Amino acid sequence: MPYEDSGLILDAAIAGHGVVLARSGIAHDTLSDGRLVRLSDIERPTGSGYHFVTPPEDASKSDAKNAFFSWLHGRICDPNE
Repeated sequence: MPYEDSGLILDAAIAGHGVVLARSGIAHDTLSDGRLVRLSDIERPTGSGYHFVTPPEDASKSDAKNAFFSWLHGRICDPNE
């Protein structure tokens, strides 16, 4: 679901409406205070850091989230790494 305001997408994730691929600077506060957690330690240099985040209580609950993350990881990471 597209959002015009990056803060709204983080609010949606905090409310349990899905996961977010968020830039580091935007997600920093919600990660620091524990409202969201990173689903992976993988980082890719892009000029802007992004994190795949979800509420802590949902971090390991969803097969759909795990499948999406696996797909996304395969699309953005070098298959030779």
